[in-house]
Amino acid sequence: MEGIISSQTEGTDFEEVEELNLESWRAKTISPQEKKILEKYVNLDYLSLSGCGLESLKNFPVLSRLIKLDLNENSIKTGLENLNGLKDLMQLSFTKNKLDLIESFRPLSALTSLVYLDIDGCPVTQIDDYRNKLFAIIPNLQVIDTIDRNGKEVSIFDEDEENDEFGDDDDEDLDEEEGDFDEESDDEEVVESEEEDPRKRKRNF
Repeated sequence: MEGIISSQTEGTDFEEVEELNLESWRAKTISPQEKKILEKYVNLDYLSLSGCGLESLKNFPVLSRLIKLDLNENSIKTGLENLNGLKDLMQLSFTKNKLDLIESFRPLSALTSLVYLDIDGCPVTQIDDYRNKLFAIIPNLQVIDTIDRNGKEVSIFDEDEENDEFGDDDDEDLDEEEGDFDEESDDEEVVESEEEDPRKRKRNF
C-alpha cells in the first residue's frame, strides 16, 4: 500500500493530499500498520478501495474529513461499524459486495453526514422494499441507488458535469465569444478559480 500511495503523492505533504486511489492494492483486510499510514492523510476527502479484495473493514482508518468512500466490488458482508470514524462522510459506495441483511447497515446511522448510499449489486437489494427499510434505520440518508426518499430518481453529477449536461446553450455562447477571453484581466480569472471549491464539488450528488 505504501508504495502505491507514494506513486500518487510524489512527496506531497500529508496535509495537502485530498484524494487517494488504491484500486491496484490487494488485501483481505487493512493491517494496523496500513491504518496508521492512511491516518497520516488528515485532509483526505476521497478514498477509493474498489476491487481490492477486502473481506473485512477491521482497522479501517479514522479519516474525519473524508467525504466520499468507494468500496465497490469487494467481498464485504458485515462490520460497517468500523466506518464510524468517518464523521464527514456524505457518499458511500458498496456496489457488488456481499451485504445481504438490512440490519448490517444499522451502524451507518452513526454517520450523521451520510446522505447517499450505493449498494447496487449487493444481495440485500433482493429484499422487498429494501430502500424504505434502510431509510428507516439510517435517518439522515437521502438517496439509495439513485432513488430518493420520495421514490424519485436523482442524477449524480459534479458541478462541471451538470454544466455539460444542461448548459449546451451556454457552450454555444462561449464558442461565439471565444475571442473575448483573451481580453479578460488576470484578476478576473483568479477570482473565477477561487470560487471553485473542490470539497464543495464532491458534496454534490
